[in-house]
Amino acid sequence: MRTERLSLASSADNDDLARRLLRAPDRPVAWCVLDWASEETAALTDLLVANWGPGLCYHPGVPWADPSRVAVLPKVAVTRILRSAKTRVWSSESEVPDREYVMESLEHGCLPLQFTKTARIKGDNGVGDAARALLLRPNSSGSLGPLGDEEFGARLEVVAKALATGELERDLSHRHG
Repeated sequence: MRTERLSLASSADNDDLARRLLRAPDRPVAWCVLDWASEETAALTDLLVANWGPGLCYHPGVPWADPSRVAVLPKVAVTRILRSAKTRVWSSESEVPDREYVMESLEHGCLPLQFTKTARIKGDNGVGDAARALLLRPNSSGSLGPLGDEEFGARLEVVAKALATGELERDLSHRHG
């Protein structure tokens, strides 16, 4: 899996990031997918469009593109996408949220959501409440109902609190070494 950062880094502290995150409901775009081109990324984008409506997508590194130019959009443009979206969604087989994607999303006030088809494990294998709020799973039919305002707000509150206290970063750092 490629891990190069697609957006500009932020120098804001965790309290500022938490405050920005709580303003996410005011953003004009429901979701974005900013991830390297793959079958999984394409399938996730299709699932989101079918179930959540339109969103913003950027999939650099498509196989037919010039291999010497992996990302066409400049980082400032990707940053604008993140700052316009309420949520950033990516796909992973892991049940533990990807620290790099989580922090990159939070730096731009975007609620990070890791889509995984991994079945929910009782207690989610020791994953904390905030990390659990970052996981998105399909329902039994394989579709993904949109996040209602109440669920979205609850996830935001949990993540913002854990971010402001440093709990989220400690939890994600501990799980990823």
